Amino acid sequence: MNETEWLERLVRAALEEDVGAGDWTSRWTIPADERTRAVVVPKERMVVAGLGAVRVVFSEVDRSVAVRAACAEGDEVGPDGVLLRLEGPTRSILTAERTALNFLGRLSASRR
Repeated sequence: MNETEWLERLVRAALEEDVGAGDWTSRWTIPADERTRAVVVPKERMVVAGLGAVRVVFSEVDRSVAVRAACAEGDEVGPDGVLLRLEGPTRSILTAERTALNFLGRLSASRR
């Protein structure tokens, strides 16, 4: 198994744990055709890691979500900075965000 296959398998397992049969709250409360633009910012200064995993998370949930990194792996970013810009179906962004943020939070290093 190569690195890409390993990461995809890991992301699928994380999504299965976090989302399971689906994000029912989003399905019940968000119109299917609603679209969103979102910005991901850190709460505190951090060294960024896990952007590849984040891209795979959103891709596994919905390939139509555009994920644009505003920084690179290893960059130091503070609360005034931007990590990611997202655009796509609101339901898909909300479904993927918890898992994506879990990867970022676990892999990135705090720089207090």
